[in-house]
Amino acid sequence: MWTWDTQSITEISQYENNLILKQPDYITKKYRFSLIGEKEIDTTLKLLLDYAEKELGEAAIYLVPNNTIRFITDPNHFLITEDRNNYDYILSTQVLSSMVGNRLRGKRNFINRFNRNYGKDIRNEVLDLSVSNTQKGIKELFTTWEKSRKKRREETENEFKAIMRFIEYIKYFPDLITLGIYYKNKLIGFTMNEISWDGYSLIHYEKADSNYIGIFEYLMQQTAIY
Repeated sequence: MWTWDTQSITEISQYENNLILKQPDYITKKYRFSLIGEKEIDTTLKLLLDYAEKELGEAAIYLVPNNTIRFITDPNHFLITEDRNNYDYILSTQVLSSMVGNRLRGKRNFINRFNRNYGKDIRNEVLDLSVSNTQKGIKELFTTWEKSRKKRREETENEFKAIMRFIEYIKYFPDLITLGIYYKNKLIGFTMNEISWDGYSLIHYEKADSNYIGIFEYLMQQTAIY
């Protein structure tokens, strides 16, 4: 979330040890409030909903995680709806590493095809983002991905800046790891990842050159293996 705030316009506050955020929607750019916490949630929600209506003209709070919802003592007092557009994908690294089973046969076929075509010249590497040549490779790969998706830089500018911000401040976040895939010393894919808690990890950014058939499936598998 911090890397995406490339214009430093997200506002953060606390109430009863709960974290309150005011930030623009990634698509509509319309400001909205979010809440994360577990203390006095009913009271915090009521106050924040009233404030949101006065401030933004809408008594609504978005992106409230389930871990916060479960601390509401009187759920009948609120209208709570799930937002499928903001669901997270929670996948097993064991399953992604092995790619076994009929359900993943298609992805497994793409990986096998990738290994047949490029395997002998492929190198996986944990990237040192402080190296200027590595940064150059990431920028070039982003441009390649951008063109393959037929996107204009105006559409991708914020994501590009977010990735550059990730790179600039990586030294302050030791739990962030970037895995790169090289073909003949050319960077053709990367994932930027965070090692979280309780055995979880999070992919923040993922880019690859789709001219290499199977690269996205291979990249996901190798990230899971790591």
